[in-house]
Formats: sequence, C-alpha cells, structure tokens
Amino acid sequence: MIRALLALGVVLAGAGPPAAGMPALSRTQTLYETRCGGCHGIEGISSPRAVPSLQGQVGYFLCVPAGRAYLVRVPGVALSLIREDGDLADVMNFVVFALGAGSTPAGTPPYTAAEIARLRQAPLDAATLPADRSALVEQAIRDCGAPAALRDYR
Repeated sequence: MIRALLALGVVLAGAGPPAAGMPALSRTQTLYETRCGGCHGIEGISSPRAVPSLQGQVGYFLCVPAGRAYLVRVPGVALSLIREDGDLADVMNFVVFALGAGSTPAGTPPYTAAEIARLRQAPLDAATLPADRSALVEQAIRDCGAPAALRDYR
C-alpha cells in the first residue's frame, strides 16, 4: 500500500505514471488516504495516544450495539469532507472490513448510504466523546473479547 501511495504522489506531482507493477488505488482507498489517512495512518496505524489506530481493532466497535452508530457519529466522520453519503459508506466499509480485518464480527452487514445519511445528522459532542468511547471500549473488552490495548487511546 505504501508503494502505491508513493506512486500516487508521483502522478499527482506530474512526474509521470506509476511505475510498472504498482497497484492503483481505488476511489475509496484514495478518499480514505486523503481524508482520513493523515491522522489515522495510511494503513490504519497511528500513534494511539494521539488518535485511535484502526488496523485490526476498529471492528470491535461493531460487536457492541451502540458501536456501529458511534463510528459514524464521531465528529471527524459525521462532519467529514466526504460529503456524498455513498462515498462515506464505502470508506467506512473499507475501514471496518479491510483495515479492521480480524476484529470485525462475522456477519456484520456493510454500511449503506441511507444509514450514513441518518447517522451523520447527529454527530457526537466532542465534550462527551472520550466518555462515550471509553464506555464502548469497556463493553467490547468485556463482551466481545476485544484486547485491552483498545484502551490505549484516551
């Protein structure tokens, strides 16, 4: 993935097409990389004390009933510059099924544009966000076997 992003940078800089054998990013991956990857990391790995890492753990939120809505209602998602609900649904599905692989419960349905449209109308309050997240993390650890490392972001 990193090689593909470097190739994308070359194309964006006008230096020519990606090198032969470099995979092209999908529209969804490009949206993630340009709108989310700066903070969460291009592969979903970030400094957990600064912003939550997504890789291999974001899916645990989907085992908690309120966790599915939480992921979309987080202000950075609900108020995202990804304005089209279908595009945001695609990015959220990339996040939970690709980056969150191994943590997303089997049988989890994908997000739909209609669900995204409904959920993003009620973004979470930044003042209560830490407490909201903490409660969901504790429930995921207790009820779903999520790793204690999920607590690292406070």
